[in-house]
Amino acid sequence: MTTSAPAAEIATATESGLDRLVYCRMSTADLEEAKRLAAQEDRKVSAFVRAMYRRGVAGFKADQAALAQTRA
Repeated sequence: MTTSAPAAEIATATESGLDRLVYCRMSTADLEEAKRLAAQEDRKVSAFVRAMYRRGVAGFKADQAALAQTRA
């Protein structure tokens, strides 16, 4: 069994603790929303998506709604 170069790079990055890659399926609308919100938080989209899923999508949207109310 051989390991392709990308798989080897992923394994190395994970072992060294540099980053963990997360793959998820998102609709086009969700991806556009993630891009917009990532820009608001001055983050890369991938970092934003990881944070969003760690917090939970429902919890994240509740936090965003509360934040929007404080800004209004």
